[in-house]
Amino acid sequence: MTSRFFSSSIHNLRNPFKSPLLFAYAAAQGGDWGSIISRFLPQLHPAHCRAIHINMPPPIMPIPWTIWRPITSLRAFLGMAFGYQYFYSEREARDLADTGKFIKDESGYQALQGTKPQTLAYGLSDSPVGLLAWLLEKYHTWTEHSADSEALTAPNVTRDDILAIITTYYITSTISSSIRIYYEFLHSSDDLRLNRLYVKAPVGVALFKGELYKVGT
Repeated sequence: MTSRFFSSSIHNLRNPFKSPLLFAYAAAQGGDWGSIISRFLPQLHPAHCRAIHINMPPPIMPIPWTIWRPITSLRAFLGMAFGYQYFYSEREARDLADTGKFIKDESGYQALQGTKPQTLAYGLSDSPVGLLAWLLEKYHTWTEHSADSEALTAPNVTRDDILAIITTYYITSTISSSIRIYYEFLHSSDDLRLNRLYVKAPVGVALFKGELYKVGT
């Protein structure tokens, strides 16, 4: 058992190129953490991973590419300073504003899971009600439904779905390992380096209305 496990290590568990029975060439698709891991694959296995598709493009500042993309970088900085509506289309400005609001108002869990995951894990593993509260709040925020709806989740996420998820985490005591990826990612120089590298393989991006992270083009 390894004492440290980074998101860039996950490709070793689900590497589609190790077995001769599987395809020599493949494409990857991912959302949330899968989008980050999918972006690692063509960097770690460029001869085999020929393309990726993601539905959560991380809104990373274009600092490493400022010299290569000066107009794009300048527009991003000016948008943050004076308002996106002056430098982007109506939809892009709305999407960027939504992303900023999510980061400002809804990302506290990332700070806690990224800095003190074990402290949080003890409380969540010991209390089914605490575990339910922690995860149900995420489902309420992360599922797309009317802003004025009092429903806890979207109509297609049932009470049985939520209870099954909570029960699985609780009886297997795996909430600790599931949240620790945030800490390991932020404390891995390899992960942070890979996350900022340019992906040379073709990249497809789905920008849905209800995504938490949306970026300008």
